[in-house]
Amino acid sequence: MVIMFKNKYLFVLALLVTTTSYSENYIVIQENKKEAKEVLKHEKEDSSRIGEFAVSGNVVIFKGNGFLINDGVLKGSIKAVGEDTKNEKSKKGEIIVTAQGNGVSGVGYSPYSNKRDVDKKINSIKNSGYISGEANLTGGNAVTHGALEEVYSVANGISGLTLADFGDTATGGSGDSGIVDGAGGASRSGRSKSVSLLSTKVLASKTVEKISENKIGEIKKTDPADFHGKNNKFTLEDIVNTGNISGKAMLRTKEGYVKPDSEAFAGNKAMSPQWRTINAVSTANGIANMAYITTIDKYTYSEDKVNGSYIRNINNFGNISGEADAKTGSLATLNNIRAYATANGISSVAYSNNFVKSLTEATIDKVNNSGNISGKLKAEVGHNTSRGIHEYSQALVTGSANGISVYSRSSNGQMKNSRAVIGELSNTGSISGDLYARGGSGYGEARADIKSSGNGVAVYTESSVKKETKIGSINNQGMITGKAVVYGGKDKRAMNDKELKDKIFHVPLTNNISGFSLPEEDVEDDKAAVAEMRKYEKEKANELENNIAKYQKLVGDKEKEILAKSPKSPQLSEQDKINRDNIFKKYINDEIKEQQNLILSGYNEKVVAEARKRKAELEELKSAATDEQKNQFLEEYKNELEKRLLAKGLQNYIKKEINKRLAKIDEILDKNKVKDIPDTSEILALKEEKKKLEGDLANLLKEKRDIENDHIAANVNTVTGMEASGNGISINDGSQTGVELGSFKNSGVISGETEIHHGNSQRKYTRIAHKNSGAGVAVGGDVLSKIENTGIISGTEFALLAKGSRSDAYGLKKEDIIYKSGFKGGVDNYGILAGRIIIGGYQAAHTGTHGEWGAIEEDYAYFETIYKDEKHYNNKGIFLVLDRNGEVKKVIGKNEDATYNGRTVKNVLDKDGTYEGDTTNKIINGVGKDGVIIAKENQDRNINNSIVNGFKTAVKVEDRGVARISNSTINANGFGNSYAILGDEGANEVEITNKSIINGKIDLGAGDDRLTLSGNYRLNREVDLGKGNNTLAFGKKENTTISTLSYSTFGTSSTNTSVFNGTVNNANKVEVNENTAFSSSSRINGVNELNLANGKTLDYYFVDKENQAFAELAKNNRNLKVNGSGKVNLVPIGNKVQIGYEKDLLGFSFGNNLLKPNSNGGNNNSSNNNPGNNGNNGNNNNPGNNVPGNNGNNNNPGNNVPGNNGNFFIDPRLTPFEKYSKGAFDAYIADYKSTGIDFLKDYKSSQEVFKNYLYNLTNNNPVGYLKDSAIDTMLAYHKVNTNNFAKKGQLAVSGKTFNIRNKYYENNKVVSNGASAEISYGTSDNTNIGLNIGGGQSKVKTSDENLKSEVLVLGVNAEYKVKNFSWQNEVSYGRIKPKKYSTLDTYSLYSQLEYNIPLSETWTLTPKVSVFLSKVKQKEMTVNNIKVAKDDDTFVETTVGTELNKKFMFGNNGINFGLGVDYSMVKDLDDSKAHFIGGSTEFDLRNYDRKNRATAEIKFGYEHISGVTVTFKFRKNKDITSSGFGLGYKF
Repeated sequence: MVIMFKNKYLFVLALLVTTTSYSENYIVIQENKKEAKEVLKHEKEDSSRIGEFAVSGNVVIFKGNGFLINDGVLKGSIKAVGEDTKNEKSKKGEIIVTAQGNGVSGVGYSPYSNKRDVDKKINSIKNSGYISGEANLTGGNAVTHGALEEVYSVANGISGLTLADFGDTATGGSGDSGIVDGAGGASRSGRSKSVSLLSTKVLASKTVEKISENKIGEIKKTDPADFHGKNNKFTLEDIVNTGNISGKAMLRTKEGYVKPDSEAFAGNKAMSPQWRTINAVSTANGIANMAYITTIDKYTYSEDKVNGSYIRNINNFGNISGEADAKTGSLATLNNIRAYATANGISSVAYSNNFVKSLTEATIDKVNNSGNISGKLKAEVGHNTSRGIHEYSQALVTGSANGISVYSRSSNGQMKNSRAVIGELSNTGSISGDLYARGGSGYGEARADIKSSGNGVAVYTESSVKKETKIGSINNQGMITGKAVVYGGKDKRAMNDKELKDKIFHVPLTNNISGFSLPEEDVEDDKAAVAEMRKYEKEKANELENNIAKYQKLVGDKEKEILAKSPKSPQLSEQDKINRDNIFKKYINDEIKEQQNLILSGYNEKVVAEARKRKAELEELKSAATDEQKNQFLEEYKNELEKRLLAKGLQNYIKKEINKRLAKIDEILDKNKVKDIPDTSEILALKEEKKKLEGDLANLLKEKRDIENDHIAANVNTVTGMEASGNGISINDGSQTGVELGSFKNSGVISGETEIHHGNSQRKYTRIAHKNSGAGVAVGGDVLSKIENTGIISGTEFALLAKGSRSDAYGLKKEDIIYKSGFKGGVDNYGILAGRIIIGGYQAAHTGTHGEWGAIEEDYAYFETIYKDEKHYNNKGIFLVLDRNGEVKKVIGKNEDATYNGRTVKNVLDKDGTYEGDTTNKIINGVGKDGVIIAKENQDRNINNSIVNGFKTAVKVEDRGVARISNSTINANGFGNSYAILGDEGANEVEITNKSIINGKIDLGAGDDRLTLSGNYRLNREVDLGKGNNTLAFGKKENTTISTLSYSTFGTSSTNTSVFNGTVNNANKVEVNENTAFSSSSRINGVNELNLANGKTLDYYFVDKENQAFAELAKNNRNLKVNGSGKVNLVPIGNKVQIGYEKDLLGFSFGNNLLKPNSNGGNNNSSNNNPGNNGNNGNNNNPGNNVPGNNGNNNNPGNNVPGNNGNFFIDPRLTPFEKYSKGAFDAYIADYKSTGIDFLKDYKSSQEVFKNYLYNLTNNNPVGYLKDSAIDTMLAYHKVNTNNFAKKGQLAVSGKTFNIRNKYYENNKVVSNGASAEISYGTSDNTNIGLNIGGGQSKVKTSDENLKSEVLVLGVNAEYKVKNFSWQNEVSYGRIKPKKYSTLDTYSLYSQLEYNIPLSETWTLTPKVSVFLSKVKQKEMTVNNIKVAKDDDTFVETTVGTELNKKFMFGNNGINFGLGVDYSMVKDLDDSKAHFIGGSTEFDLRNYDRKNRATAEIKFGYEHISGVTVTFKFRKNKDITSSGFGLGYKF
């Protein structure tokens, strides 16, 4: 599939990049670490898009259907920072990324131009390693575009995404324009402007397919896909996780700034926009699957098509998490955060845009969780510029921050159905959602709006037609918790009010809808709880008016005090004061009217502006003038009147009026004159105080006028929306139709928590539009199945909530109202239901008169049903009624024994009470203020096959008490300060064994405590052993062989290994009394000592210093004291090679100087099995056993260890090595251990790199073949010489070329070429002597390097012939000079005997034998990080053979043709020796392994009677090819 971005082709899902693996079926073994880490930058000024769609930062990309098996590490990530640009139109500050930065990614895509359906699958994913996606994105400080405009399907651990677009416009126009519109491709913004889930800028643009234009008069033909729509489906089939799958995103925009207003219509100025928004969709989830489809065409018939997101089965035994942290900058005009389907553990979402009529469904068929699934989102919005009504600072969160989230959205009224369904949910682990959202501040829209977020498990459907919102069955034995902390927005005034108190919302119980369903005391308690805040609200609402009145009084009192203490006597009588005040009021009103007339005159801008200013000043003076200010005004007014008298053409009646006023003013001012008596210091001080008070009063009056005149501030919207959020389990659709909950069983903990802070604007706290939030289980409709509870179901507002009904048909009095539960199938409670409302119902809120306490501002009004509908529940456990602080205020239950599945129910009805009876086969319920069950001082308390539900504390252990928990479930409330197990300051001991599940925190407090874990247990919260000398034991001391399974199982080890994957703090001593594995994601903090029982093994899995159980030790560079005779197997995960001293690898070391060799098995490492591979974790084979002199003992702490860095560890996954690599590896280990120097530290990034380096170093090193190249060159030089025999007194000269090619090993070979010149002299007819000289070039070619050498040869030769016998001898010196290295010298002897046997006149047979002996001297040379040793080596080759020759004579020409074969026997050269620079242990460099072998030969000779000769020889065997050509002349 190909798409185009602004004419740039991106071959999506088909390009191979270095860090990305494209494979339909993909297997990653434990040794492998694959990382796609990309820093993205903008390429175009006008484009916000960075990176490659569906490619950048993804590690594994599925372009078709396939499967993945991952035992290694897959890390995808992207990072980008927008530019700080001042260019108004530049998009380089804005960021758009799509389907990037994921660990595993699959994308299906069908734009308008592609008429086919999308039906994409990932068949299966099995993960026992690490899969993660990450994004760190920051918008630029741009003058306009500085947003994270689209962060779409980014930073997920596993990401599925399918996108489709179809349909023509009403006029028949169509085609992809190249402008991207949001999730579906070129829709309305590409072909116009789209209504999109996104901000209409994400994906497709121009397509490769060209759309033909209609000609005039043609009728546009509509493709069936545009008429009937497309199917758009993505399926994640089976996912099994025993490792870690995570998605994480850090999203930021920078601070904005107030921009100058821009030109608008009619020459006016308008506020300039500036974006600092964050839009995240299907991002930062552990597992995410999304289907999105759009069309611009209203008139399609797509009702039979499907837009579907499907996740089939998820089996989780490890960790699945999604997390996002989003924060916008302030002072922009738009700085929303919009998080949609983001930061969930698991997310399935289907979104159909407004005109789409397809069946829209998001489903998860089955979830089986025995591990951890979590979603967490933090979204903080800054403040805007507070200048205009169209400013937006909103936290809009939908389908996010849930443990598991299924969300379906559609809006077309013609569609058949919209579905959000989870089939089966089974949980023994932890599922949690955590939301923190803060709305913005300023003007316009400054609010928070939350839907289906912050839940443990959430299923939500938005649709205007038929809906199906369903969970088929729930069986919970673990913890399912939701939490939503939400802060409403504030207007500018509230934002700047640092003393404004927070008002936290709770569902009101004071209106008649709620109140009539409750006992009167509960209603009165709720009134009392809010009385103080209501009083504060009223005071705050009238605060400004009250302050004005307060300061007016203070000013008046101060004036009176001045007058009382002043020696000046006022000249005015009370009547004179009245006259003065009347004159003041009359004249100032006249002056105000005068200024108003000037304003209305529109004389010119300056006059109007000055008149407006003067009018405002006069109005302020009129409202709060002191006596002095009144006199001062009359003086100024007198001066103004006198000026007006001077005006020309003034009419007489006006002059009379002015003079009349002047006389009156003079009279008033004259009476107000006082004696000129200086003020005392006291009076002066009082006047300063009065002046300050007058200034404060003026500021308050100005604030009041600003508020009254600021119509924009009066329209700030800070209403907070809270729907289907903060629940343990939430099944809602916003309209209570089609909601279904199937079978429901809970023996664990299901809790929902909300903390909702009101927004504030116009000096009032704004309402909370509340729907179905803050419940243990919230269902947006009625429930027909039965609810069975033997654990704890709790909510800060409701334990259980379903629609139910309220009827006032029989009257409006309390006793006449009928309330019915929405749980039609009934509620069987054998455990604890806790909330302010226990089994709640709701109805749409309505306006009406409900009295002072009865006003309903929420969207829903809620009611209790346990008091008026007892037939729909059976309470054999207890109901806990909570107050607004989450504390228990009332216990409802009975002291009647009941049984459930063979367990007897025991209730503790006293809030402060405890249970003293037998604790076997029981369900025990209580508040547990001091513990429901207490293991008292010196007491053993055995809890066996029981469920203990303690709202505050389930089990309390006192000094020297022991709590032994076997095959039991311990539950504590999921919110607030609650504990499953709590110790005191003494020595507490707890044993958790045999399938026990602990749902809640464990805190053993101060003292020397002991916690023993054994068997198939499960800890669903962190453990803190507290201050003291504490022990964490794995297995009981008395146990010798225990077959166990992990509570967070990677897989059952063949050595009965239990895997620990939790977190324990303050575990000072760790005991291993049964075979145990610590996963690399576990954390045990505070450890000082490790005790290993005899015959027991600890498999210690680690990735690096940060990812290991004892990571805290690594931070502090400590040694761990180890006692006992068990073993520690270090088991590395990931592709990095782990070799070295423990402290270098782990940051700490196992053992100390007191340990004996092998006392803890520090390098008796397991095989390359992680805990999920079911491998032999007891395999003690490792490469160190083959180190010379080591005898398998690499564990010798304190002895010859540089810096006492602990035991020496060798990565067991590296074996096997071939011979030469192993030699170098053994030398490396020996030198490393003796010197402490890691010679190969630069090659440990991956096992592939490490092993390839050693292989190339020893097998493909050209230096290792230098001696062989010298021998081959000398052989070629000598064997090509076919001497041109001269008669007595004759001189013969000749020139020859020689060439040899020898294939050494794999792709390693030598090629030598050269030439020689020879002169021979016949000393007799039987004897020749001669000299020769030659030169050339030799080239050793390896897969790693090509090495050239220059060759020089000097030789002397002699030949003796008698009759048919010939003996040839030659001695030579050769010099081979490699370009980069030291010279090699050769000293060679070649001797050959021949005997010619005539067969006829022209045929001869010649047997022969030869010996070649050569001594090679190699000097020491440095090659990268090794030194090659000096060497004298001798090579001997003995050859026997025969050749058949045929001689032809043509006049003066003679031609000789010969065929021969010979067999060579060799004494080979030794391998070159080398050692690492700084080390001393030698290892071999591979050379050519010469064998005895046969060689064929062809030769040709020509001789003219004049003495000219020509020769050619060609020799060939399996590896070697040589040839020579010669020219000679005899004198």
